[in-house]
Amino acid sequence: MDFRGLELHGRAMWDHRKVDEALAVAGRYELTSVVLHESDLMTEFVYPRPLFDSSATWTGAPVRRGENALLNNQSYLRNLLRKVERKHLELWVEVKELTFPDEVLEREPGLYRNGMICPTDPFWWDFITMKYRDLMALYPGITGVIVSAGSPEGRVALSQRKCRCERCDNTTLEEWYKDIIAAVYKGLEGTGARLAVREFSYSVAHQKAITEAVDAMPKEVIYCIKVTPHDFYPTFPHNELVRTASGRPKWIEYDTMGQYYGWGFFPCIMHNDIRSRFDYALENGVSGALLRVEWERVNDWWSVDTPNRMNLHAAALCARGETASPQELAGTWMEEEGISRGSVDLGLVVEFVEKTWPLMKSLLYVNDFVFNDSSMFPMSVERAWWSMTEKHSLSEWFPERGGDLDLDEEKLRRYLSVKEEAVAEAERWEEIAAGRGSAGLPAPFREIVPIRARYARGFKAVTEVCLYAGWLDQNPQNATGARERLGESITALERYVRELSEWHSTFVSRHQIELLMNPRRAQAVADGAAARKN
Repeated sequence: MDFRGLELHGRAMWDHRKVDEALAVAGRYELTSVVLHESDLMTEFVYPRPLFDSSATWTGAPVRRGENALLNNQSYLRNLLRKVERKHLELWVEVKELTFPDEVLEREPGLYRNGMICPTDPFWWDFITMKYRDLMALYPGITGVIVSAGSPEGRVALSQRKCRCERCDNTTLEEWYKDIIAAVYKGLEGTGARLAVREFSYSVAHQKAITEAVDAMPKEVIYCIKVTPHDFYPTFPHNELVRTASGRPKWIEYDTMGQYYGWGFFPCIMHNDIRSRFDYALENGVSGALLRVEWERVNDWWSVDTPNRMNLHAAALCARGETASPQELAGTWMEEEGISRGSVDLGLVVEFVEKTWPLMKSLLYVNDFVFNDSSMFPMSVERAWWSMTEKHSLSEWFPERGGDLDLDEEKLRRYLSVKEEAVAEAERWEEIAAGRGSAGLPAPFREIVPIRARYARGFKAVTEVCLYAGWLDQNPQNATGARERLGESITALERYVRELSEWHSTFVSRHQIELLMNPRRAQAVADGAAARKN
């Protein structure tokens, strides 16, 4: 693959030390580009000047963002560009649209329709074009822009159908996506910068609309596709667009940190999945890959600082048409960490690495459905089921799986036995690590194993409550037995919450561990399920 980008999708891009480390890693793994990804990144660097006078007196709204903060960020980006160029790398920016600073609404009050911001107002197309022209005038060294056109995570989205004006009601998603992409393209035209459009779709209908919009664009516009539909769910089959999209350059995206497989706090090495996804991509003419190393919702955490850096290494190799065995990946990671291969049991290390994903899959998913909330406990019974059936729905993309969550005795037994086996496996590794000591696993693995076992027990307890509650909701005629089992599972979960809360009160570590194992979330699940016992 010609394009191999290290994607910063969080606060690391604002820390010059992290940027220097990212550039070093990009060089070490023979990547070609660094990608700065932040939904409203443009508002941090661009006024835009045709709309707002950057040197005006303090009578206008731009002051809200802080003119000196904008000037600081502009200097920071120029310096970052120089660093990237010295490393012979490209710099790309990745954003979502529509995004805009608040002062636009003050300047253009007509954007409101019945209290809602109108996403189809023609003002937006001029504003977007203006914004990207200003970006390239300020930073001509930027190689290109990757845009999520019409993302629901933007500030305004037609897909949400909040504005009910006649124009919005009569505008299709395809037309709206097309208008956004065309406005960005127009802003970049003639600057030498390239444009890639992300396929970030929450549903089959949205995916069809964005694909049709991209198909209407000039052939040099790149189509950037996640390896699985909607988001980075390793249990989902391949995103069919990787195969079916044609007529233009195609890139794929892969998450090496593990938003949906433990964040690297619990090591999870995805070498087999990476090889499968990249082989499929290469077979279907993909010419580039974005390799994400962090998630914007969690600060001070990225795969570069965790054992999941092995995922970045594996993906970088696959993007070059090469591969490495788990032994080679683990050996390289230990060398980079200053861990002597002779100081540990390398065979045990490789076994541990190979079993990380099967264990995390068993804990975080229910028969491939996304039960976890970005590797955290769900916030409630309702949220757990909403995640599996709507927000992160597997059956939305693969309807043949639609009946998997229609629970009965046999399915409950099968799904819950997976959790029991996962807890047993996590506790087995806890015993191995304690028994072998420093001669067995390296410290980063050895120290996390007992915490992972506690995490496993928590997911087992939370899953039992949510599945029994769902079974009761689906089968009220079996109320007596279901209520009894639900009551027992709630009792077990509340016992776990007490133990976890006590442990957190004395255990001092990174704040990410409280996010991943939050007793408040677990208690909320228990509280919400308790009403069903009556």
